[in-house]
Amino acid sequence: MKKVILALTMMLSLGMASLGFASPASDLLSQEENAVTKMVALLQGKGTYEEVSGSFAPELKKNFPESAVVNLQRDVKNQLGSISDVKLARLDKFPAADRLIYLGKAQKAPNVQLVFVFETKGKKAFMQIMNVAPVEVKQTPAQQAAK
Repeated sequence: MKKVILALTMMLSLGMASLGFASPASDLLSQEENAVTKMVALLQGKGTYEEVSGSFAPELKKNFPESAVVNLQRDVKNQLGSISDVKLARLDKFPAADRLIYLGKAQKAPNVQLVFVFETKGKKAFMQIMNVAPVEVKQTPAQQAAK
């Protein structure tokens, strides 16, 4: 009986200890996803430039001021309409950067691709590049035959 209790206690202790070993990459991904969420909201006219610019790299802050964001908001609204259902489709990890590719829906385009490149320095992620474009999703002959 003592051995069973000891074994259960040991398994519970190890299980609880393993919860504390979160990957550093998960912290970076969380920062990146938070920045993307704020940027998508800003593109839709929600939120402020100050909220989003905190995650910008210094070069992006210099080359992408608030006036450029206003122009981008206008262009996205005119060309794509409202963007919704934005979901992470791909994550590429490089030694000093991460590229996140999101797919979403828009009023004026069936599919939208949002690409974000983040510079990763230590435990911080800084947005370097952002791109929004309509994208055509092609079906394979097998997918067409299934319809």
